Amino acid sequence: MGSAGNSASQAIGGLIIFLSLAFGLVALVRVFEDEWIIRETVFFFKSFGVESLWVIAVVLFLIGYYVFNAE
Repeated sequence: MGSAGNSASQAIGGLIIFLSLAFGLVALVRVFEDEWIIRETVFFFKSFGVESLWVIAVVLFLIGYYVFNAE
């Protein structure tokens, strides 16, 4: 039971990360109307040594939330 619950929570966590990243990147593309912003954003985070997907996902989600609520 323990391992099944753990893998389920990992799957949910992965889905949350993916959706947050996608949401934020879609918002950035809508704002800048170009795909280059995706490459620049990834490079920006890596230049600071931020390898944690959670941090990137949260930041992009907040950007996306702000963009879609500002309209």
